[in-house]
Amino acid sequence: WTRKKEEVYVNPISTTVRKEYFTSAALFIGSLLFVYWIYVLFDKWNDWTAYVDTFTTAIFFVGMWLMA
Repeated sequence: WTRKKEEVYVNPISTTVRKEYFTSAALFIGSLLFVYWIYVLFDKWNDWTAYVDTFTTAIFFVGMWLMA
């Protein structure tokens, strides 16, 4: 999955640019709203675990997107 250049594997490390910060924030907010909507739709928004699950799901969606 990495490119080979002169018998040496090249896998550059990059940093996050400003556009990716905005995309990450939008994905985080969108994930929060979507998971909240699912909890409300199935009438499960009644315990503290729903808040924690919504927050952690949004964090990990952003994390997976940034690693891809």
